[in-house]
Amino acid sequence: MRALNQQLRASEQQLKAANQQLGAKEQALKSKMTDLEHFNRLMVGRELRMVELKEEVNTLLEKLGQPGKYEATEKMKTRDEGRRTRDDSSLVPAKRSSIVHCFSGGTEPALTSS
Repeated sequence: MRALNQQLRASEQQLKAANQQLGAKEQALKSKMTDLEHFNRLMVGRELRMVELKEEVNTLLEKLGQPGKYEATEKMKTRDEGRRTRDDSSLVPAKRSSIVHCFSGGTEPALTSS
């Protein structure tokens, strides 16, 4: 009986140690996931800003009587807007001011929403 109690205590200690290791690994994974979500927001924001800039270039060229330089801006805009309606919309900034905020690290004033 005494041997069984010792085995039980040893097993409980092993289980505690395993749970502590699991908790530490879970925290590390959560931290990595947070970093990846932040990086994703930055990259999506960058792409949305690129579409805006291409549209602006096309508009300015049209005002000068020249053909637009970028043909795919409307397709890209439609694609990106479609992403906002999916379940991952929390990872896509909904407003341009959010995008600017991401790029500036919060140190520059955000532009108005588009």
